Amino acid sequence: GEKEGAGGDNLEGEGGEVEVEADHEEEMEQEEAKQLLERQNQMKEEIMKKFEEGQKELQRLADEKDKLEKEVEAKREELEEAQKKAAELMPSYHNRLEELKARQAKQREEKAAERERQIDAAQRRKADQQRKQELEFMKKMAEQEDRKRQLMILEEKKKAEKEEKMRQERQRARERVQRKREEDQRKR
Repeated sequence: GEKEGAGGDNLEGEGGEVEVEADHEEEMEQEEAKQLLERQNQMKEEIMKKFEEGQKELQRLADEKDKLEKEVEAKREELEEAQKKAAELMPSYHNRLEELKARQAKQREEKAAERERQIDAAQRRKADQQRKQELEFMKKMAEQEDRKRQLMILEEKKKAEKEEKMRQERQRARERVQRKREEDQRKR
């Protein structure tokens, strides 16, 4: 009778060690999942910050473009005014002045137009960059989601394996007890 009790204790001890190990692994996995979540939130914040900066830059460029357009319009009006005044003066002087003013105005317009083109290009680049960042962010999020899913699948698998192992241990213990009983009966 005593031997049977000792055998049972021993079995329990083995099972306990297996469980401690599994608990430790579970803790590690939970920690990893927590860190993943923190990284994800940090990334989200960074992207949002970049996004806001991009929006501000786009707004600044748009404002600058408006200002330039107004300047071009004002110069054009100024030129027309000058031409009208020049037309009232004698023809040869008027012609020379008109040519000069026209040249200057054309140069100014070309400069302003070039600046506008540069601003347009900068705005396009900024928008492209932002789109790229957003796509990159989505990709990273998807990867992290996938990693989390994999971890969960792994956890489920380990849990199932642990349960199966324990079931087998219990089965073996029952068989040992059964054999012991049969032996004792035979001895009697």
